[in-house]
Amino acid sequence: MSLFRSLAGTEMPFSSDSCNRFDPGRYACVCCGSVLFDAATKFDSGTGWPSFDQPIVENAVAYRADNSHGMRRIEALCNTCDAHLGHVFPDGPPPSGLRYCMNALSLAKVEEDAHA
Repeated sequence: MSLFRSLAGTEMPFSSDSCNRFDPGRYACVCCGSVLFDAATKFDSGTGWPSFDQPIVENAVAYRADNSHGMRRIEALCNTCDAHLGHVFPDGPPPSGLRYCMNALSLAKVEEDAHA
């Protein structure tokens, strides 16, 4: 069982170089391989975690209230395998106005298919 599926942990900010990478491609759940985000929706949030303004399709991500650590947040989970991905905040850029603040370790980069 994956660390993120079982513990719902948050990695340290700026612990991954993926925050600064904006290559074309897609990001999939590291646990099950379901594609979750397109690199075209990734942006530099300055938070130290990879951030996206929307999932690749509406039902790729599931949501759950997270009131842990004295905070009120929305947890983002893989809608296929229930793995913890990160949190969603209402301070992102247009068009969604949302910031999907993801743990880099919960995502696997999938290169764009050259024949697509």
